Amino acid sequence: MNKTFGFMILGLLVLSMIGMASAQAYVLGKIYNSDYTETIADANVIVTCYKGDTYPVLTAVTNEYGDYVVNFESTTCSVGNTVRVDAEKEGIGSGSGEGVVDESNSISLNLAIINVTVPEFGLIVGALTILSAVGIFFFVRRE
Repeated sequence: MNKTFGFMILGLLVLSMIGMASAQAYVLGKIYNSDYTETIADANVIVTCYKGDTYPVLTAVTNEYGDYVVNFESTTCSVGNTVRVDAEKEGIGSGSGEGVVDESNSISLNLAIINVTVPEFGLIVGALTILSAVGIFFFVRRE
């Protein structure tokens, strides 16, 4: 009887250790267009977990419904860690978001991909901008 009880306790201990070792943190969500009216398929998703001094990275591609999911091992990402999701779709744009892994060892981050174009100054326009800034500085200092 005592031996059986000891084996039962040992078995429960081993099973609980296996369960803890196989725990994973799930990061999942949907990728939308800029006004959240349509999902985006085949977007590239990069997920980074900030755990202490390590930053493990996993990648995924959204399915036809705009869904993505990655799962970190509990040793690399767990409850309370900050997660950053970056998504990009060529020809459409990019988006990013952050959140914290909750008590259920998961986080759901839905993102919008926005097409933002940054104007680039040519050499002449850039030089004129700098010269006018310097000119305004001296004009204001003169008074």
